[in-house]
Amino acid sequence: MSKDPQLPSKSVDVITQYLNTEPNVVVVSVDEMTGVQALERTLGLIVVRGSLFFGISCRYRRHSTINLFSGLEVKSGIVYGKICANKKRVDFIDFMDQMVEEIPGANDPDSGIEVRVILDNYCIHKGCDAWLAEHPNITFHFTPTCASWMNGVETFFGKLKRFVLKGGSFPNIDALKEAINGYIDFVNINPVPYKWRKRDVRGAQLLNVIRNFM
Repeated sequence: MSKDPQLPSKSVDVITQYLNTEPNVVVVSVDEMTGVQALERTLGLIVVRGSLFFGISCRYRRHSTINLFSGLEVKSGIVYGKICANKKRVDFIDFMDQMVEEIPGANDPDSGIEVRVILDNYCIHKGCDAWLAEHPNITFHFTPTCASWMNGVETFFGKLKRFVLKGGSFPNIDALKEAINGYIDFVNINPVPYKWRKRDVRGAQLLNVIRNFM
């Protein structure tokens, strides 16, 4: 267990951003999905014992990988994305520049708009002091160490994996990029605000969880 004395304050800081209701504050959860593979598989319908199923071959061809930088605007549910070949700090800054351009008023220090960005502690997110100095209305808020699950954009990544990547077949990198960008456009047609939800765990459910670990 980490002994970092800043863990509690960092957790409170991140949660405070999620709960912020000030109209001039835009909270964006940012992270990257790295090494997304363009896998080409054989897909089709098969008949098993008289029943029709959708089948995926266990064999595939690999067509390189890409990295997706993405941001989830907490209050609106709007998703920002930029696909890059690498995941260096310069790529992260390029994504931030693009996202700031797309958020109304974010690039104007006199607009009164504050953009608060939630990030994990990955190295490329640090050392951006020069960029932040050029954008005084933007601040970074880091999740505690080993707590990147607090980053809301992970929910978007989970849906992207489930609805686009899992079982998909991509004959080349361009097809993978088109599928990812298409899904981002689809989400932004009717964006859903991100909300923290408390799950009530009843006694029977807790016992089942314990049995599963035994």
